[in-house]
Amino acid sequence: MMAEERTQEILWTIQPNVGSEWRRRGLISYIQRLIKGHFGTEVFSFGSVPLKTYLPDGDIDLTAICHQNAEEELAIAVCGVLESQPKDSLFQFKDVRYVRAQVKVVKFTVNNIAADISFNQMAGLCTLCFLEQVDQQIGKDHLFKKSIILIKAWCYYESRILGSHYGLISTYALETLVLFVINLFHASLRGPLEVLQRFLEYYSTFDWDNYCISINGPVAICSLPEIIVAPQIEADELLLSEEFVRSSRDVFSDPIRADEATVHEFPTKHLNIVDPLKDNNNLGRSVSKGNFYRIKSALSLGAQNLREILKLPGESMGAELEKFFVTTIDRNGRGERPDVNAPVCAFGIGRSEESDLWGEYDSYYSSMLYGQAFHRSTHHSAPPSGVCNKTTWNALAWSAQLNWNEFCERATKVYARLPLRHPSASHLSAATIGVGITRKSQGTGTFIPDVTQNYSRYVRPRMRRGRIRESSRHDAMMKSPQNSGQVEASTETHTSENDSRFNLSPEEFPLLPGTESGSPEVHQSGQLILASPPAKEPSHKLGSSGHSPSLSGMPSPVASQQANTHVSYALYIMKKQQELSEVDEETIRMQQFKLDDDEDFPPLNL
Repeated sequence: MMAEERTQEILWTIQPNVGSEWRRRGLISYIQRLIKGHFGTEVFSFGSVPLKTYLPDGDIDLTAICHQNAEEELAIAVCGVLESQPKDSLFQFKDVRYVRAQVKVVKFTVNNIAADISFNQMAGLCTLCFLEQVDQQIGKDHLFKKSIILIKAWCYYESRILGSHYGLISTYALETLVLFVINLFHASLRGPLEVLQRFLEYYSTFDWDNYCISINGPVAICSLPEIIVAPQIEADELLLSEEFVRSSRDVFSDPIRADEATVHEFPTKHLNIVDPLKDNNNLGRSVSKGNFYRIKSALSLGAQNLREILKLPGESMGAELEKFFVTTIDRNGRGERPDVNAPVCAFGIGRSEESDLWGEYDSYYSSMLYGQAFHRSTHHSAPPSGVCNKTTWNALAWSAQLNWNEFCERATKVYARLPLRHPSASHLSAATIGVGITRKSQGTGTFIPDVTQNYSRYVRPRMRRGRIRESSRHDAMMKSPQNSGQVEASTETHTSENDSRFNLSPEEFPLLPGTESGSPEVHQSGQLILASPPAKEPSHKLGSSGHSPSLSGMPSPVASQQANTHVSYALYIMKKQQELSEVDEETIRMQQFKLDDDEDFPPLNL
């Protein structure tokens, strides 16, 4: 327990804190709005940043959802946008480059933090949802996430065996190795240091020549492509049941890619690790032969050193444990972090405000479903031409919206707080209002971002008292399903007689740099006339029991049914927000608004 307490002090210097979370969220939000403002393309975060298992030197992983045949064209255009950002901007982009590989990636640094933008990485979004569910299933004060952070620190700073681009272990492969250790030894594990000890002891003596590893145990290479776990491990000993794993594969999978891809056998390499969500994917394929022996030696030496440290008494153990993580402490324990501008507490004299390790699972799940729905709708369509023209992408997104409307008609008994329609919603650019910014899930139901909150962040009108009271009454009506069981609510929006009118110049309401504003129709009176495109919007019966699926003990058919039913409405609302902010010029015929004076809509202070 003394060793675990000293380990916790080390963790305080490297795990996410409030400052690092705030800064990384701001960078991600800006990049999302920037790319969507230019191309109308949704960008989602995945990997260790949303999972909250990143190191201070960790990069930011983003993926843009686009037509599969337009990935390279979009990647080149994104490079151009990033390189053209003003030099005096608050967000400084440097070392922008496009890597042409099997997975196309745009690499750059923004405010001295490394970031990657890939394209259509649905596997990354699915893995994020799966690992977040695993952490909630394991519990024990986020033992899984804390163990990942500690073991990543040892692998990255101390032994230098982490990094797939260097021919070493990938992050997802390491997370799978950690997951098996916890899955097998869960009953005796008391903290992250003990997980590290089991990790080093088990894998330093593992027979990598004849077996590969899965989250359920060793699998004989000679039995491949069938995944047959070695008989020495009983299924009852494992924390994650077969039912949980099977349900995870049903829910967190990409059916489009599964149908398109040719089924390949498991590619055996030097370090063989079975992907928990896809049997024929070897997560250790990045490890070269020379690095394989380097990894084995590092694991053996680490296991031997830690074994000797844990035999020491009292303060001697704590001092030697600090030496075991000497590079980690020297790099991050001197009162500053690479991903935080302000000073932080140095090692041993306190701790910075910790970030909550609970992830925003509802948001991750909605992102995954959005990507799946987008690729379903564009599966047989031709890619847009002229990637730099946002209108072509909007047309493609509108096609996806029509396909999604049909899919979401099957959603029933899903409670969601419907977003109120702002009177100027269809007048504002998506890049300006920040549609798509990740919000923290609220309550037990699937979280639907409130479009009025997006506006209030950037547009802060002073509302009249009468309007406030009417808005309050509307909010009370929207909250009534929680108190009265179920109500019938229509998703149709109607024009209010009290809608006001206004005209804004580019100086009063500037768009994000690079955003192309539409050319709305202007009548002879000089008033702006816009309209939303017609869409068939079904009515839904709302209840209070729906939420994103929790996979604990969920049978496979039930998991699949919940995947199709409980969260379809979330994407419907997301797409409706896009409909409100991105509409084709030729279908624009909107309501009229006017402001009496500048107090109703004061100009922005630039």
